[in-house]
Amino acid sequence: MELIYQNDKTSLLVTVARMYYEHHYNQMTIAEKLNLSRPYVSKLLQEASSSGIVKITIRDPLNDESSLERKIRLDYGLLRVFITPCIPGESTITQVSGSAARYLNSILKNDDVIGISNGSTMYNFALNVIHRDDISNLHVVQLSGEYTDLSHHIFTKENLKMTSEALNATPYGFPCPLFLENTKIKEALFKDRNLQKVVSLQKKANIIIFSVGSLGTVGTNSLIKSGFLAQEKLEALMQSGTVGDIFSHFINKNGQLSDETLDQRNVSLPLSELIKKDYKICIASGRAKLEVLKAALAGKYINVLVIDEELGKGLMKKE
Repeated sequence: MELIYQNDKTSLLVTVARMYYEHHYNQMTIAEKLNLSRPYVSKLLQEASSSGIVKITIRDPLNDESSLERKIRLDYGLLRVFITPCIPGESTITQVSGSAARYLNSILKNDDVIGISNGSTMYNFALNVIHRDDISNLHVVQLSGEYTDLSHHIFTKENLKMTSEALNATPYGFPCPLFLENTKIKEALFKDRNLQKVVSLQKKANIIIFSVGSLGTVGTNSLIKSGFLAQEKLEALMQSGTVGDIFSHFINKNGQLSDETLDQRNVSLPLSELIKKDYKICIASGRAKLEVLKAALAGKYINVLVIDEELGKGLMKKE
């Protein structure tokens, strides 16, 4: 060992620590460069850590919180809030979806049942789901029925398939029309043993991931094209104060159902079940969703919010 290191142990500890942590040399290379044994280098690294020369800090981006995120979380009584900065000329949907996927990855555990909705926002989420093969007995269940007119992309099956494949989970579809003609048909259909299994899983789901829909978007237009909703009915909903929907459950600004008679024909997970879930993760971007997002928050249908900066600032504006 060189004399300088014999006379100054601290200098040796700092030198070895810098070579390892700052310059990313492996222990064998450090040993060769300093004419030391590799076991002694390992011992020096441990001593540098225990003596306080080296302090390792792990920064978890999921646990960082901006002042805007904190204010929204506290004002609305939420579990977590994630806000993606807006970049002029760029869509934030991919970044927002990626944030939601990372959060899901951080909370997953064995035996989770995950309910997912349809739509383009959820499609982007499904594209970003982080692959896992270390968790057992996961299930992914579809929360809404099917559209009969597929000229607009709703991505119901794609979302279910991509999410379940990424998580190595068992997928469960919901093979029936989103709205049924009347409640008698719905009651009869829900007696089917296969559908009962799906409905049971929907109720068992502890993690729900969804977006909200504003009136006049692709989802609403598809409801009209599929014959589930007449144009006149849509106009009546708008005039009565409807601001948007969750799983095609139409709500007003207070988060209450706009038309209970219409809603009784909807086969999707009821909002009365959504409100009970452990994780109610809502993904949204774009100012067009501000009013329905406020309504969903008012109804307590969300406890984890993943949005863009524009929506975040909109939530903080006084009426």
